[in-house]
Amino acid sequence: MSQQHDIVVDLDADEVADLPSDISLCLFRVAQESLSNAVKHGRAKQIAVQLLQNAGSLRLIVKDDGIGFDSTTPSNGLGLVSMHERLRIVEGTLTLTSSPGQGTMIEAVVRHPDSSSTPG
Repeated sequence: MSQQHDIVVDLDADEVADLPSDISLCLFRVAQESLSNAVKHGRAKQIAVQLLQNAGSLRLIVKDDGIGFDSTTPSNGLGLVSMHERLRIVEGTLTLTSSPGQGTMIEAVVRHPDSSSTPG
């Protein structure tokens, strides 16, 4: 994506062991949609992606320097609806933070019981 759209994408990911395939696919699709939205709608030039392992959970954070939008205005965009639904299925949550001129941050949190036994 970085080369295709001439943008900078920074990735910082904790190593995660034994991640169930449904959670793995969910986080991949949320990251994919977030990156796509940042480029297509946000016109971002820099995107930071983090996968952080905490005791009992995983956090995926995608933050861009794009044009942002008023996140208090309801949006029925299929991408956001899809991300919410994917996370609901795996009992996760999605938080979206954005404002005009300030970029956008997407945070997905899912439970991962095995994560407490692995340093991170």
